[in-house]
Amino acid sequence: MSEHTTTSESGSIAIDRPHPPPTATWTIDPADSSVTLTWRKLRLWTVTGRLQCLGVVHLDDLPPVGVIRFEQPSGLPVLTMALDPASIQTHNADLDTSVRSSEVFDVLRHRWWTLRSDSLEILPTGTWGVMTTLTAKGTSSPVELRLEVDPAASSPDWLVLRGHGQLDRRAFGIGSPVSTFSPQIRLDLAVRARRVGEPTSALRVQGVPEKPTAQDGPGGIQLTNRHAEVAAQVPMHRVAARTDPHPSRVGTTAAPQLPIGRYRRAPVKVHEADPDAPEVARRLIALIATRWPATPAEHVGSSAVPGLAGKGIIDLLLVAEPAQIPAITKALLELGFQRQSPAAFPASRPMLWGTFRHGAAEYRVHVHVVPAGSPEVAAMRGFRDALRADPALRRRYAVLKRAIVAGGPADPVAFTKAKHHWIAATLAHLGLVAHQPRRLYQDDLDPDNPGPAGLMRPTHPSLMAAGSVAEHDRERPFRQQAR
Repeated sequence: MSEHTTTSESGSIAIDRPHPPPTATWTIDPADSSVTLTWRKLRLWTVTGRLQCLGVVHLDDLPPVGVIRFEQPSGLPVLTMALDPASIQTHNADLDTSVRSSEVFDVLRHRWWTLRSDSLEILPTGTWGVMTTLTAKGTSSPVELRLEVDPAASSPDWLVLRGHGQLDRRAFGIGSPVSTFSPQIRLDLAVRARRVGEPTSALRVQGVPEKPTAQDGPGGIQLTNRHAEVAAQVPMHRVAARTDPHPSRVGTTAAPQLPIGRYRRAPVKVHEADPDAPEVARRLIALIATRWPATPAEHVGSSAVPGLAGKGIIDLLLVAEPAQIPAITKALLELGFQRQSPAAFPASRPMLWGTFRHGAAEYRVHVHVVPAGSPEVAAMRGFRDALRADPALRRRYAVLKRAIVAGGPADPVAFTKAKHHWIAATLAHLGLVAHQPRRLYQDDLDPDNPGPAGLMRPTHPSLMAAGSVAEHDRERPFRQQAR
């Protein structure tokens, strides 16, 4: 991609910045951030509606004033957001319904809008000029934003950005809920984001030119994109104008600060239910939606069941068409998730893992990317919903897990094997599988004994009791409440 730079008449302009630039990665807090849409009606901006939003702000450093930077040193966009059109609130129920309809936002077919920055320019006033691409209703079009850091509301741990922009709804195929509405829609952003980790420190890379090679082009100076050429040495480059007396240097980061951290295996301990787990899952789902908004992830596993003791791992299910799985895997890797190692799942049904910090706690995360046609989708959802609906089933499952670790922390594979028979029987009883499955997950069996006899049956008295209850329950209808 070619790169263009612009400067003011006097070249790059230095301005005083009383507050240091927020060089870090920040995750947008959906509970305290929003995008307000304002429609012009009869030549007046009068009708407003708010959308919930989520995403990531990543800033390596600020470019010189008047320089348009098309790519950051890390290669990450400055702003990535997902907007939820179904969350629109205009304080008019009838208008909300009209806006969500197929003629306007069509929220049933287009669950998310995405906003991704393409360039950043610092204006002489200190305002950020951010050119973005908005994708709504399957159509992408540029939208220019003006953003400012709110120094009074920001802190070392929190970044507050406020700004505005304008779009033409006709470019996205968005109809008008009222005939008197203008085609222009004003966007007002209020973003509050939490810092992830510490800011990266740029290090000079020997042998890499300080400035990309410049060549004359029909539109003026064009800077050749050498990103691919230096990627093996340094995953970054930056753009500087020729008139800049202090050109930016090409450097590298000691370790990119990504929202997802390195996964660490640990022996299994059974903990009481974590009341923060749903919020952690919601933040993770929001984070993943910034890279893959088409099919939102969902919270499954024990941590998705209120009151159920478990390992404390956040399990997410992301259902996808088989052709989409490579792209989804790539998107997850870009967030910092890692491939499971050793891999227990095939590339056609991957599980990626990582860690995610929420407050002072660090959570381990498993993301299961499962083909839409797999019976595992119904099994994972159905088992979660059954546990949520039936207190007796929750109690039996908790007894089973605690019994497995009664002698101390257990190996994760051994823990999974020990509870397999009971879960398999329960799934069969619930009608979530046509017959009792030989295994639930790819790594549930001893590779030296893969047949049905290789399933580890409970031997502890409490485990046997839990298993016998599951067998007994087959003789009576399962009491499943509607959620």
